[in-house]
Amino acid sequence: MPHTTSVRAVAALISVGVVLTACSAKPSNSDSASAPAQQVPEEAARIMATDPYAMARWSYLLVDPATDEVIYSNNADSSMFLASQTKHFTVGTAYDTLGVDHTVTTPVYGLSAFERGVC
Repeated sequence: MPHTTSVRAVAALISVGVVLTACSAKPSNSDSASAPAQQVPEEAARIMATDPYAMARWSYLLVDPATDEVIYSNNADSSMFLASQTKHFTVGTAYDTLGVDHTVTTPVYGLSAFERGVC
């Protein structure tokens, strides 16, 4: 599962960048977002260049909160759909494909016995 671990590492890198950027004491401006920065680690770049990620638009900004130094930056000034908006498209597609009345049964297992309908 090295590939899964690598994908998780890239996701963690991007998530940390989003969190650090959001938590930075100083608001990010265009100059800071466009400042020269290091390239992402070679392993991350290799994963980003493979299917299914090769067609993705990568946007990230990783800033050191202590110094406000840009560590990693790519398309930081680009407008993109956020994950929340992407979820709306996903749910809309599911509704369109499956119908709004479609249900999914999820089994629930417990380790203790039910007592008056409560586990």
